[in-house]
Order: sequence, then C-alpha cells, then structure tokens
Amino acid sequence: MTKRRDKRPIYKNPLLWSLVTGVISFKYFKHFNDKLIEENRKLKEENYNLKFTKDILFDSREDIPFKFLTNNIISYKNKKTTIKVLGDPGETYTIEITSPSGSLLTATGLEEKKANDKGLVEWSYIVDPRTRIGKGKITVTNSKQNSKNIPYYVKEL
Repeated sequence: MTKRRDKRPIYKNPLLWSLVTGVISFKYFKHFNDKLIEENRKLKEENYNLKFTKDILFDSREDIPFKFLTNNIISYKNKKTTIKVLGDPGETYTIEITSPSGSLLTATGLEEKKANDKGLVEWSYIVDPRTRIGKGKITVTNSKQNSKNIPYYVKEL
C-alpha cells in the first residue's frame, strides 16, 4: 500500500475529501476549469500564429490569387452542392469537377462566372444519383490561368 504524501487528515485536504465524498468543491472545480481554459487559449493562439505565419509564407496574395471558402466538400447523391471561392472582384472564374470515376462533370450551374464586388463566386449543382461514391477533384481557374485544386467526396445519405 502506498503512503499518502499529504499528512493532513482527509477531511482537511479538500481534493482528497472531494474524492472520498464525491463532491467537488467549487473552488477546485473553478481552479481546474480556469486552468483548462487557459491551456485551450494558449493552444488556439499557437495555432493562430502558426496559421498566420503559414499564410504569409505560402499563401500570399501574389502566389494564389483566390481561395476556396470550404476545405472539405462533401456531396450527397441527388442533393445540391455549393462551392464558394473568394478571389478578385470582377474576375472571371471557371470550374471543372472530376467525378470519382474520373469523368468530367457537366451540370447546369457549373458554367463560367464573374466574381461579385466582394470577390465571391458561387457555383451550385445537383449531384447525379448515378455518380460513383468516392473522392473526386474540383479545379477552379481564373482568367489569368491560375488554378487551384481541392478534393471533394461523394457519399450516399
């Protein structure tokens, strides 16, 4: 049997007493909760700093003139899918969607579009119920022939 380091009686040690009685004092709960909140804040801050540094180094405005507003696009058969891109206002963008089977999709709503005054371009289409389940590719190209690809996934409901 291991010895307790704290020589105080159990009822005078709030943490041990809470374990024995099953009641956690508000003081200790608040202390641990504040500690968790602080650790979470630090992690978010580190993640933000890392993301900010990455954006400056690798995702500057000159390198990639537009970005997808969604990272993982999940499409469901026979349902509407929307793809949003943020780029330069007034610029023309085209979209090509390669299905999981490798064929190029042609659907209404996937035509060439011009960005609005805020730079937003949006395409919507309904996924064919015969589309194979799996991973496909979305390619968006602007009028300066800069293109960017992201994966998308087709699933069944």
